[in-house]
Amino acid sequence: MDTKHKYTNQLIHESSPYLLQHAHNPVSWHPWNAETLEKAKSENKLMLISIGYSACHWCHVMEHESFEDEEVATLMNAYFLPVKVDREELPNVDDLYMTACQISNHGSCGWPLNAFALPDGRPFYVGTYFPKARWIEILRYFDHINHTDPKQLIQSAEQLTQGLISVENKFNFTDSDSTFTSDDTKLLFTRVFQEMDFVEGGKKGAPKFPMPVILDFLAEYSFYQKNGDSRQILNLTLDKMANGGIYDQLGGGFSRYSVDGVWLVPHFEKMLYDNAQLISTYSKSYALTGNQKYKTIVRECINFINQEWHNGEHAFFAALDADSEGVEGKYYTWNFEELSHLLQNIDGHEVYLEYYGAEKNGNWEHTNILHITQSVEEITSKHGLSHEKFEKIMNECNEILVAQRIQRTPPGTDDKVLCAWNAMYLCALIDAHRYCDMNLMSEIEGLESFISQNFLKEDHQLFRTYKNKEVKINAFLDDYAYLIEAYLSLFQLNSDQKYLKKAADLTEYCLIHFYDEMSKLFFYTSDLDQELVVRKKEIMDNVIPSSNSIMAHNLFILGKVLSDDQYIELSMQMLQAVFPSFIRISQPSFYSNWIRLLQRHTEEFYEVVICGQDRQEIHGKLLNKYFPNSIILTWNKNTHIPLFEYRDTDESMIFVCQNKMCNRPTSDILEVSNLLSSSKVE
Repeated sequence: MDTKHKYTNQLIHESSPYLLQHAHNPVSWHPWNAETLEKAKSENKLMLISIGYSACHWCHVMEHESFEDEEVATLMNAYFLPVKVDREELPNVDDLYMTACQISNHGSCGWPLNAFALPDGRPFYVGTYFPKARWIEILRYFDHINHTDPKQLIQSAEQLTQGLISVENKFNFTDSDSTFTSDDTKLLFTRVFQEMDFVEGGKKGAPKFPMPVILDFLAEYSFYQKNGDSRQILNLTLDKMANGGIYDQLGGGFSRYSVDGVWLVPHFEKMLYDNAQLISTYSKSYALTGNQKYKTIVRECINFINQEWHNGEHAFFAALDADSEGVEGKYYTWNFEELSHLLQNIDGHEVYLEYYGAEKNGNWEHTNILHITQSVEEITSKHGLSHEKFEKIMNECNEILVAQRIQRTPPGTDDKVLCAWNAMYLCALIDAHRYCDMNLMSEIEGLESFISQNFLKEDHQLFRTYKNKEVKINAFLDDYAYLIEAYLSLFQLNSDQKYLKKAADLTEYCLIHFYDEMSKLFFYTSDLDQELVVRKKEIMDNVIPSSNSIMAHNLFILGKVLSDDQYIELSMQMLQAVFPSFIRISQPSFYSNWIRLLQRHTEEFYEVVICGQDRQEIHGKLLNKYFPNSIILTWNKNTHIPLFEYRDTDESMIFVCQNKMCNRPTSDILEVSNLLSSSKVE
């Protein structure tokens, strides 16, 4: 018996940090599972499904105001069966009710997400955060309707369900002879370009999300088309984010987004998926531009992740909270007097305060968020400092502030390990190793081994979550998609057939258990999972690219590696199914990963195989370069693919192939680099 807490509910048996946060609420929360769903039906009780995640600030606010309140809890327990969902554990449930919310509220939704549903799970009303008084009104209102006019709730649920079905039916493959051209990509780039902020970078307006998938598209477009506008907005965005408050100037790592339009004030939570993707983006952009600042950001982000999220078993936790001691951003912000006092003995500390934009009255709610306000050249010239002296001031001041900050109460850590997010980070480590010339193979192999040993079953089925040495929840499409992508990327590092086999086996598993023959797309949930109101597909690219767009890229790359046209055709069919939607939408940036795929299908794409005694050295030099139009492999006698046939030679040779035909082999790296770089010029 728990004598420390007045209340304990069914969430006490869960492993999710978010669910455990609510385990001692007076609300009689139940986890989302088959038993809970059956209970709602058997008792004919309306469901109140509250969805959030551990790092969500407004989730904490609503918990404190309402879910910890006995008056509110009494109403919730009497009128409804309360269900708590961690959206990161069960993104399928979150996506279902989030889509319902967007239908009901014309797109204005977020977390906490609160769905009122019939006993069978069909939603009749969905909203987000509600203050306590308004929440009580809503609870009483729906209880009243349920007792006086229940048909009204059924009618609303039927309308919302039809809306959910219609959303899913938007994407259907039509077997047409339509072909895509480079002009399609150019048209879409023009429209994406119009969405961008040419002063502050990123998309126009506020809040500002990093959106790595858009940045990756801009990088690839600038490579293929030699487009200066694309390169300019890419560099502007990367620079503004790296200099802004959204980036932790002391500890490294990016927050989820900035609430303003200038990247200054972050929503202070940090997520593994953001930082993993941004490591990849900055790594590739370093290879594209040679900007040393981008390589520094990559190194600092990796150091941050190792320090804050390493689980001691070669894997990584999910997130850091926005709050500490109940205050958002308290761990990261400084008042001017505190800064001045701490740094007063450092000669030149005034330069430090100026460089990081510290103001006497604060730059946010009477405190200071450190952010870079001018270039090193500008401030050193202004104060007559050498670069060496400036760096000395920066390092000494940083050391003092870091030492002071770690004495504070840190934000909470969401210590679950998610398959998809760790696969993303595996991709990030591979990109940093490849493009930034960082020796990260031990980290890469350690993480890959953890994933294979813990998430991957012998029959190629994956699990979603890991905590306390236990895995649970049947994996979703994004878990498979990102892990396949990681294995294909890892295969390019060493041409080890075991990684290619894992990628191919997981792909075949997805084709069996997730693929929809009618639409030529993949469902988000496996056919082994419990059915929801609607079996949804994840199509649009957002902060995280959609699992379908990742799978379409995987099929393309797998087809090229294996010289298998069937995989490439499947990728093309997926593109054909989605293309009508993103060619019509007002903001095609929400299909950025699909536009990248369109570009791959319409531009020159190469398979490069390096053979001979010096193949490892040559391979490393080519891998360091930014060639998004190529797969670059080193011959391996133990790997059996058509591209490697008849390549067993001691003489160092580079074969550049395309559509199952190869150019005359050469040993000249510069010649190959020039060929791979010779995309068309506008």
